[in-house]
Amino acid sequence: PRRPLPATMAADGAAVAVPTFAEDINADETERRVAAMKRLQAVARAAGEERTRSEVLPLLMGKMEDDDEVLLAMAEQLGGMVDAVGGGAHAVALFEPIGALANVEETVVRDAAVAAGKTVVAALPERVVVEGVVPIVRELTNGDWFTSRVSVSGLLPAVIAVVHDAEVATELRALYAQVCHDDTPMVKRAAAKAVGEAAAAVSKEHLLSDILPLFKELVMDDQDSVRFLAIESMAAIARLLTEAENNTHLLSLVKSCAEDKSWRVRFTIAKDIFALCQALGAEVTTTHLLPAYVNLLQDPEAESRCAACKNAAAFCDLVGAEVFAADVMPTFRELAGDMAPTVRIALSKAVIESIPKLGKELATSVAVPLIMQFLRDEVQDVRLNVLGELTSVSSVLGTELLQSSLLPVVITLGADQQWRVRRAVVEQMPALARAVGAAVFESKLLPLFFSTFHDVVNSVRNASTAALQPLTEVLGAEWSSARAVPKLKELMESGGNYLQRITVLYACGSLLAVEDPGTLPDELLPMMLSSLKDGVPNVRFTAVNVLGGLAGKVDNERVTGEILPAVSALIKDKDGDVAYFASKAAEALSA
Repeated sequence: PRRPLPATMAADGAAVAVPTFAEDINADETERRVAAMKRLQAVARAAGEERTRSEVLPLLMGKMEDDDEVLLAMAEQLGGMVDAVGGGAHAVALFEPIGALANVEETVVRDAAVAAGKTVVAALPERVVVEGVVPIVRELTNGDWFTSRVSVSGLLPAVIAVVHDAEVATELRALYAQVCHDDTPMVKRAAAKAVGEAAAAVSKEHLLSDILPLFKELVMDDQDSVRFLAIESMAAIARLLTEAENNTHLLSLVKSCAEDKSWRVRFTIAKDIFALCQALGAEVTTTHLLPAYVNLLQDPEAESRCAACKNAAAFCDLVGAEVFAADVMPTFRELAGDMAPTVRIALSKAVIESIPKLGKELATSVAVPLIMQFLRDEVQDVRLNVLGELTSVSSVLGTELLQSSLLPVVITLGADQQWRVRRAVVEQMPALARAVGAAVFESKLLPLFFSTFHDVVNSVRNASTAALQPLTEVLGAEWSSARAVPKLKELMESGGNYLQRITVLYACGSLLAVEDPGTLPDELLPMMLSSLKDGVPNVRFTAVNVLGGLAGKVDNERVTGEILPAVSALIKDKDGDVAYFASKAAEALSA
């Protein structure tokens, strides 16, 4: 809680704050008026509770014809002014400007006013809500202009949640029913959007007797914009009901919506269908809703197919692997060649997520052909989805299948035209080495791995050098000494492009970062130290930075005896960047 100002300071602050605020909100410049409204809460704190109610709020009521930017700033401030007007006992005073803002034409202003109204209602005692807020809600509901009825549609659930008086609560539910039956489409859409909140605000008895009938009417409305807004709340309503109640009230609605003529309705149901099926239970899902789900996977609109794909792995858990493989996976084979890239991207991720749930036998028979197709897909994101989870896939399918079927495709992708795909292959090298062992890795993957050190894209080369550390952790420092070090020396001594020498230096730094480097420091440090004399400043610059990062990774005797003197010698290098970073590296090594 804020510490109250001394009485004299508070009075002085109020004397200045209110007149200054009044002047600013009446200025000719819109920016000045907006800035003043954004200080509204600070002005109220300075003015004090009584003066805020008696002077500041009336000032606001005189600005209801101002520009939308000013009104929006006002609405955004009102929700945080409960304490500034005296807490819950007096916060109903805020509803006069909130109610006025709820009538304006601009949508964003009304939305901000509704949000502020919800915040204020939550802070009010029930008695104050009944006496002060309900009359305003009643007036808004019966307003001649649709804007007030749109606003009250969003505000009513918050008021219903607070009021427990039976007579008033009945009236409030009737008012909500009134906006649900409103002839103006915008009002009905606002009521449909709020139906989930209304359902959560009432008791189970009134949910079944009052809100559910309204919900069903909204879901079956002639306008698809009303239907899909109501359907977005179906999953939330389903969680409030028992499985038996869901079967009675929602099952037919879900089936109907899955076949709706509007693609937006079908998309909305496809997006939420797993949550609905979970609420309805596995048995009902398998019997009644699985065919509807398969139909959504084959929907004419790509957005609906994509949304349905994203629920696939969860469906596998719900209906069981065998049912999923028999009823859903055949549709996946058709979707693997879908014309829409977004569908194939979503499908590839869904198949990968489903493999651990299917088990080795089912996954081998129904999922592996799809994975092979995804790895050859023309869209890089499809290939990347599979490559990124290749090790988790191989842990289910087994090493033998990885070597015989997947590895040849992975090797091909190592030369893919898209550099992100090549980088993804490189990033999988340590995990692949762990899966297939040193012998297979050397014979099938090592040439590809070393070829990426020459890649034209820096990000791929960096991924290759970074992969050396986990690769060494998997295969051991002796393996790197025998296989990686000779290759790095060959690249350094070949006299190629300076970028190649920079790549070698990063690779050396990665190798020396392993937990147990063995003889690697003896083999790599001479080559790294000689790079400090390279004729290209970028190479010296890289060597300085890599060597500076070795503090704590090699023994102190070698740092102080060999590395630090060599790095310090470049503090006076003719290249300014090399000299600057040499001093920084020397500081790090001396610490």
